[in-house]
Amino acid sequence: MREYVVCGFEAEDFEQLAPSALGKAMKFTRLWLKQHGLIADGFFPEVYYPSSDTPYMELWIPFRQRET
Repeated sequence: MREYVVCGFEAEDFEQLAPSALGKAMKFTRLWLKQHGLIADGFFPEVYYPSSDTPYMELWIPFRQRET
């Protein structure tokens, strides 16, 4: 069984979602994983939920324990 950390985020419009919000989410996720003794392990998909109100996406990040 594979476990994932799911990081969800939104932006004002789709054009801001991909480059700007994705960069911020990746930076936050790296920090969060490190603080919890984890490391990303492999490909992590981006799941987009288009909406007329607020564009939203999730990163599904497989992880493993960080070796000390």
